[in-house]
Amino acid sequence: MMAGVVASLAGSPQGAERIVKEQRLAELEWQQELLLAQTISEKKAVYAKRPNNAIYTNQMFNELESSLAEPWVMPYVVWQLRYRPMNSATVITLIEVVEKYHTTSPQLGEFCITLVSAGSSDQQTHMGVTATHSLKNKKEEFLNKVLRGGKTAETRGQAAFALSGMLAQLGDSPEVNKRRFELLRKAIIDAADSKVGDVTLADLAKEEIYRMTKLSKGAMAPNLVGSDTKGMPLKLSDSKGKVTVLVFWKSWEKYQDVARVMKKLATTYAGEPVEIIGVSGDLLSSVRDLEKMGEVTGSTFADPYGKLFQVYRVTETPMAYVIDRDGKIQYNGVLSSFVDLTVSALLAPEQN
Repeated sequence: MMAGVVASLAGSPQGAERIVKEQRLAELEWQQELLLAQTISEKKAVYAKRPNNAIYTNQMFNELESSLAEPWVMPYVVWQLRYRPMNSATVITLIEVVEKYHTTSPQLGEFCITLVSAGSSDQQTHMGVTATHSLKNKKEEFLNKVLRGGKTAETRGQAAFALSGMLAQLGDSPEVNKRRFELLRKAIIDAADSKVGDVTLADLAKEEIYRMTKLSKGAMAPNLVGSDTKGMPLKLSDSKGKVTVLVFWKSWEKYQDVARVMKKLATTYAGEPVEIIGVSGDLLSSVRDLEKMGEVTGSTFADPYGKLFQVYRVTETPMAYVIDRDGKIQYNGVLSSFVDLTVSALLAPEQN
């Protein structure tokens, strides 16, 4: 009798696949609704209704919990890593499960790639530094094992790609980038046609190389060409000779923070050779409405179709770049106090 009850509680591939499809459908429906929204208020209202992935990942956790040793769970373990916020202890447990039961799985390489960014929730706790350090060591140890001993060349290539991603967290010094290039080369040679979701690893590797060569610190900032909100020609290269703060934003994603920081920067560096340029994912009419309300600082590209976003590979906003007088990138990342510090440091030589 007890055995029958346990069996009935066990997860199944059919149950796991149902959860994946429900989550995907909810996300697609939400994206379509967001695309159709026209005004700022409509966009904000739709954005606030984004599907809560925790609902689906909690269902998946329950589905997989009693079946982690089963071969069928690996695609869904990868899915969990992608969508479920996890602390270090949980990610380490999953690594140990994979080491014990799934080292020959066809999904091992994709697990490696998804593993790179997993476990970030610990960074919000007072134990974050210690926990993140332990997890980083565990990830690198695991990835190096797969790189050396993966069953197939494809799996080893995917592990090489993942290790390149881990190294990216160390910055973009010449030494780091040299090692990353070596790993990406191996990834392309061994696993070019393997898929991560719907994208080939070769395409992902090319994207990483683009970021390293075009968007890292010290690289010449790619030019942006378009029109400002008044229809006048606007080029990023015209700001050469000034320190430029380039901010990518959307009115429905934390825009109050964007507006506050950009106004503060404009006030702090008034009279200095500093230019603030925004790239908005909003419709032109929406940007103009914000300008009328005094909520936009500096010149702004309207980029509702994402062409300029793509040049800088921006997928989440707000995103900031600080570009020096020679047109070289000196900071890229979140819109934070580091932007102010970088601008101040770049102006310092002129002030001495």
